Amino acid sequence: MFYLQRHGSPDQEGPYSYEYLLRMAKGGGLTADDLLFPAEGGEPFRAGDNLEFGDLPPGGHAEPEAEAAVPGVMTDGGAPPVLGPQKASQGTVAVIVAVVAISLCCIPGFLLFQGGGQGAGGGLVGGGVPGVQSMDAISALNRVTEATIQYCNDHDGFFPSGMDSDKWKDQIRPYLEPGSRLDAGPGLPIEANPNLSVIRQGSVIDPRQTLMFFIRKPVFGNQSAVSNVSGRTGYVDSEGLEKSIRGNIYNVPFRNR
Repeated sequence: MFYLQRHGSPDQEGPYSYEYLLRMAKGGGLTADDLLFPAEGGEPFRAGDNLEFGDLPPGGHAEPEAEAAVPGVMTDGGAPPVLGPQKASQGTVAVIVAVVAISLCCIPGFLLFQGGGQGAGGGLVGGGVPGVQSMDAISALNRVTEATIQYCNDHDGFFPSGMDSDKWKDQIRPYLEPGSRLDAGPGLPIEANPNLSVIRQGSVIDPRQTLMFFIRKPVFGNQSAVSNVSGRTGYVDSEGLEKSIRGNIYNVPFRNR
């Protein structure tokens, strides 16, 4: 058995049987400058130095497509030859490239579909891809939540004292870009969890389930947009949110967007 290193290539093929190399040489699949490495070890040698291969052309010529042996053809010793790696045709390569390109084009849409409201159990929340209203709500909550976290960082970890009223808007406004809105559009005001007023972030037992801000009106099916104390935005069931507000709990199973 031998490994084949073609002239001008750093890669090795094989291992090939000696009988297979003889057929390859007769079919024009070897050049005189191709190197053969004994699989059991030993010094490599040029294919052109083996007289049994015949008068081989010098290295650098194009390999004929008839190089590969036909599968199932037996060698003189009765064992099937070891076939070398097959080269894909240009048509096959073109098809593969096209499939990969189409797959890559589908990835952004798939991520948007999944990220728009996948529930904790893995099912799609709301029954479809989030619309513009939903994206506006999440964007607005992101702005307000990030500004509030910056406020906490500058005030020893305390939330704004005005979380139990509308005063929080004036308190975090310095942390927003000029002209930033504090709602998600007409009829979509952002409300704060009043229980966070003048308490530290670190004192919240479950920041992932405790709401920081919310928009009551459903923006995605029956889901309302919210943010939690950990700084993430997502969706909760609108009916569950209303019950939590009435119970002064503000702790609702949270689904990351």
